[in-house]
Amino acid sequence: MNREVWDLLDENREPLGRTHFRGDELEPRTFHTVISFDREHVLHST
Repeated sequence: MNREVWDLLDENREPLGRTHFRGDELEPRTFHTVISFDREHVLHST
């Protein structure tokens, strides 16, 4: 089973140089960014 790995950020969105596995409890004062997209609206370059 593959686990999703997140890059950890501080409160100023600066990388901490550490990673985190999704589903595990986050350490205090650590954050991550979530980006979602709709495949039907993705622009394709030609």
